[in-house]
Amino acid sequence: QETEKKGRAGLLHHWVMVRPWDGFILGLVGFDRVTRSQRAVWNLGYWVRSSEQQHGIARKSIDAVLRWLGQIEDLIVELKVDPKNQAGRKTVMRAVSNWGGERCIEGDSPITVAGVRTLHECHIIEVGPGKGP
Repeated sequence: QETEKKGRAGLLHHWVMVRPWDGFILGLVGFDRVTRSQRAVWNLGYWVRSSEQQHGIARKSIDAVLRWLGQIEDLIVELKVDPKNQAGRKTVMRAVSNWGGERCIEGDSPITVAGVRTLHECHIIEVGPGKGP
């Protein structure tokens, strides 16, 4: 109910990644306003089903939603990643590199995933009209 309320207020945007030929759910990607860097206005998060990883789904989805968010105005987006998650870190670093982003140490914060709390690195990307790969 809270997600629906925040979505209607424009504080959350979530998309389901679906395989077009059979409707199989591949993952999720979305934005919320829970930022830690004091520079970003949106936080980008994503999840890809383990059986569907290593196929470029996260990369393509991240690029698509960053382009969507930056259509109207310039703004800064945070991406956080567990530095021990090599595949996730590679995905985030590729997005940061492709979009001209940077490391943002002041945004590092502990995040609990599956009951385990770990310090996640923060990276920021500026999006806007004419920006991006």
